[in-house]
Amino acid sequence: MAKKKSISKNDIITWYMDYVLEHGSNPKTVFAFAKMNNFDEAKFYEHFASFDAIEKGIFEAFFTNSLNALNNSEDYKIFDARNKLLSFITPFLKILQRTEVT
Repeated sequence: MAKKKSISKNDIITWYMDYVLEHGSNPKTVFAFAKMNNFDEAKFYEHFASFDAIEKGIFEAFFTNSLNALNNSEDYKIFDARNKLLSFITPFLKILQRTEVT
């Protein structure tokens, strides 16, 4: 079986979220999860210690992606603290609403 060479943290998070949405539960083992997504189990452990760690990583990724998107905006850079917070909260909550991971 051909293995994907470069597996990112976001790849694993995406595959995990897809699995949970499709099956309604966590994968049974990291080995089975890695095999299903065509990557070496060791790559999983380079980024996460367990499925619980992925769940925490999901919210970290949402936070980071929201903040990175805002930092690319010229308007965001000139906002005061209140408007920066409001600008962050709105898209962050929209991401959480779109995500149905249990």
